[in-house]
Amino acid sequence: MKSAAERLFRALLLLVSAMGLFAMQSAANPSLKDQSSIGMGLSGIADWSTQFPFLNIMRSSREWYDWDRNSPEGIVVDEYGELVSVEAGVRPAVVFLTNIEEHPIVYDRYIVRWKGAGGIEYDWCAKKVGESNGGDVIETREDSCLIRVSSFDPSDPIREIEVVPAKFIENYDRGEVFNPDFLANIGRFRALRFMDWMITNGSTQNLWSDRPTPKHRSFAQKGVPIEYMVRLANELGSDPWFNMPHLATDQYIKNFAEVVQNSLDKNLTAYVEYSNEVWNWLFPQSQYALKASRELWDKEGDAYMQWHGMKTANICKIWKNEVFLEEKHRVNCVLGAHATWPGLETSSLDCPLWKENKGSCQDHGIDSVAIAAYFTGCINTYENDLGQRKVEEWLNESDGGLQKAFEQAFDSRHFPCEFSAAEMEKVYAYHVGVARSRGLQVLAYEGGQHITGNFEETQTDQRFIALHIGLNRDERMRRLYERNFKSWRDAGGGLFFHFVDVSVPGQYGSWGALEYVTQPTSPKWEALLNMNAQPCWWDHCVENK
Repeated sequence: MKSAAERLFRALLLLVSAMGLFAMQSAANPSLKDQSSIGMGLSGIADWSTQFPFLNIMRSSREWYDWDRNSPEGIVVDEYGELVSVEAGVRPAVVFLTNIEEHPIVYDRYIVRWKGAGGIEYDWCAKKVGESNGGDVIETREDSCLIRVSSFDPSDPIREIEVVPAKFIENYDRGEVFNPDFLANIGRFRALRFMDWMITNGSTQNLWSDRPTPKHRSFAQKGVPIEYMVRLANELGSDPWFNMPHLATDQYIKNFAEVVQNSLDKNLTAYVEYSNEVWNWLFPQSQYALKASRELWDKEGDAYMQWHGMKTANICKIWKNEVFLEEKHRVNCVLGAHATWPGLETSSLDCPLWKENKGSCQDHGIDSVAIAAYFTGCINTYENDLGQRKVEEWLNESDGGLQKAFEQAFDSRHFPCEFSAAEMEKVYAYHVGVARSRGLQVLAYEGGQHITGNFEETQTDQRFIALHIGLNRDERMRRLYERNFKSWRDAGGGLFFHFVDVSVPGQYGSWGALEYVTQPTSPKWEALLNMNAQPCWWDHCVENK
């Protein structure tokens, strides 16, 4: 018989041999991640989110508040949101979790630990049921859950509260940051867009000192720190997409780029974009661009989009020429464009108001034009009167309009619409043509279905809400997604980002590929996985990974 030492030696030889074979196979055949064609946008951080990205769910909690008095008065926090002082008679509390009534409770038992003197109690949907792993054990039910500071010691304030699902406490104590269920979902995709994680729309970040850091108690107020976004990208081997705040100084942008250059895996590509949808008047960044362009050039018309091109070019210059230098290939500089407003993108690419002294914006390192790859079938009822009348009729049918809505979203067979899953190929082909003529790539920064009230009367119509939720849950939605992907691919589009990974459907849309992080599957999820499993088709897609 072989000795224990001999058996161990033999096992090590087999392991080394297997590792060598794996390395050779990997070199000959790029991984599925390298060849995948789908990116994923991550939904925003909030206590009511069903995404659960962080093991410590206090990262998604609200601000301190005295719910007994309905006031934040008498509560003082430091720059990281930690308690500093509490006035007599004030009971500071924080909502750390909201379990949505219509969905399963994803995790019902948590371990709570903290530093500092004083006491903590639980209220609303949370109650203490014991102690374990150096902390309180609490159980939760539907509704919002509250942690309240019952006694406060200013010399040793309660701080660094941790609320971790009991099933993952060992993972957390090993130093893990991200929820394994969350990682298992998004780890399948080629790239991750952090627009909502960065709270890009309406961001107030200006100076580098304004940014969120890992020391912040919650990321729901200022966004997720760059350190965590880079860590997630590195752990998964997924390319990150960052959105620079519209108010950010050049120094902020440079510092951000330096963190990425120094800490992002050298095999990953960083996508960088100026803000998000600068053409969308619902967002403060659009109003800012309009005001800034008027002040700079004293012009109207498309000046705000030329200004958007100028800002994008400046970001490209900083990232590529001041930071990445000899590693410019690690950066893909993206210009966001309006999918269904043909010609508007040329204003940003050419930017003649800036051209006199600087050359066109495109000449300053822009690599890609990105559009939204959504289909609607005009079911959102604001496109034309005929469509509105038709949809209102469908809502009274026995199936609530599902069959007619599916047919309309697929190919606009019931009334004219340029935005069905089939018709969108024309939109995509236009942008691919423009981009190719300029030597640029075309990306989809967001995409999927966009069947929602869009701030029309249907936004609050319960029948219409039931229609778009029902359609998104229906197996036929998978066919709609597959048709939209075909339109995108046939037109020559490149990397496609879905909006978003996990989100509860409701009044304002049915955006999530999954409705909660542990949902086994859905029609949209199946379509995304199938598309992602197909090798990417655009030029150099494997080499650029």
